[in-house]
Amino acid sequence: MVELDASLFLNRVETESETRYEPTYDVWLTLWPSDMMRFDISTSRSSFDDVDSIEKNILMETVGLSMDLQADPDLRLSARGSYGFISDGNRRIFAQAEAERRVLRHMPTVFAAARYTYTGFSEPELDNGYFNTAWLHSIEATLRAEWQPAPGWGIGAVANAGYEWQADESKPIWGGVLSASYTPNSSITFGLDTSHQNSNLSGGSDAFIRTTFSGGLDIRW
Repeated sequence: MVELDASLFLNRVETESETRYEPTYDVWLTLWPSDMMRFDISTSRSSFDDVDSIEKNILMETVGLSMDLQADPDLRLSARGSYGFISDGNRRIFAQAEAERRVLRHMPTVFAAARYTYTGFSEPELDNGYFNTAWLHSIEATLRAEWQPAPGWGIGAVANAGYEWQADESKPIWGGVLSASYTPNSSITFGLDTSHQNSNLSGGSDAFIRTTFSGGLDIRW
């Protein structure tokens, strides 16, 4: 089985000097050679989420490949990687491997996982606002829960904790996500979510802390 998906966005960006519209996209081709295995080939164009790079109109075009293997009904093995071309001349390599096992089948359904991530940039000396390090390795344990309290409703939660090593420092990391969705019919889904990431357990002054809130409406036809 083969499936092609695409998401197109038009972002309005307002700065002190200008207002502009920036198109971005996500396109991915999914291949299912069997019920146990899935491959995704993707390409995207995206912006960063910090003020400096948005004002400088820095974008990244990415190509990626991922694989998911459902080794048994309760065990999923995943590997993914991507290569990013940043408009300031920098390049980003990303790789991740994860093993996730379902530990509770009944409501809520609960999954436990271990995840390894690598990120590296070709020109870490550039300072254009976005996260830019020569290399980063991290190991995390995650716990994920899914619950359907009523028809059409979905509740999700993810908690993660681990440790990361960078070129110039290492520190504990932790985070979490809460999400809720409502699907009144097969054509519409409303969604809300909030997330928090924190690498400040070591008390460092340059730690990364971020909390986000978002909402969405999906319409299918």
